[in-house]
Amino acid sequence: MTYAELEAVDNFKIWNQHGSIEFIGKVDLTYCNLPKIIDILPKNIDVYPDETDKPPRGKKLNVPAILCFFGGVKPKPGELPQKKEAKLRKRLDKKGAEHISYDYSSFKWTFKVPGF
Repeated sequence: MTYAELEAVDNFKIWNQHGSIEFIGKVDLTYCNLPKIIDILPKNIDVYPDETDKPPRGKKLNVPAILCFFGGVKPKPGELPQKKEAKLRKRLDKKGAEHISYDYSSFKWTFKVPGF
């Protein structure tokens, strides 16, 4: 990709076996060290884990995004999936994020964040 193309990558998506992040709209990937900036683990997705590297909201990868965990968010033994989903929704509400879906059979959880 050219430098100009890297400055405006539309709907950039990155994933591994644990989950995915799809950045909404155009993002600037110039000078982004993705392995240092993004960490997708079984129960945690972190973007800019080092606060000193985090740009202002709306810049680089600190933009709205859709996050998805691929099956790592299961109910505790004896807990109904609906109850687990309610807990997940409550956690998102506290963080200003938006619940999109929770699949009761695969335990895939998808939600939207305003930034990181």
